[in-house]
Amino acid sequence: SAPVAVWPELQPATSWHLRDMAKLLGKSKSGRQKTTLKYNVAKRVREHRRRVRKEAKKAGGAKKRTKKDPGIPNSWPFKAQLLESIEKQKKQKEDELAKKRKEQRDKAKEDQKQQALERAREIEERETLRKEKRAKALAE
Repeated sequence: SAPVAVWPELQPATSWHLRDMAKLLGKSKSGRQKTTLKYNVAKRVREHRRRVRKEAKKAGGAKKRTKKDPGIPNSWPFKAQLLESIEKQKKQKEDELAKKRKEQRDKAKEDQKQQALERAREIEERETLRKEKRAKALAE
């Protein structure tokens, strides 16, 4: 039985195929670097991170945590009355906030209506001017 001619791509990879592939790929670069370069890179990274942190602080992103209120000790005289007054103050603040939000919402709606009317008026004026110009141009 004579050997059958088969495409080289279909033949199993032999050691000489692998050797040729390695030559084509080239040698991998060494991981070594000068220590001066290493430390300079580390220094630049530190400075960059410091700068980013500083800018974030200036921008005022995340605020520092505030300490939790330790509460009122049980031995405190008139504790119940104090708690009630605090609760009333909280409720009053919430009501004021809700009222303020509602007023702002109503004002924003009113402003939008006003702006829409102004835009419509401006468009109407432009149209009338355009029509007048056309009529004038046709008359001439």
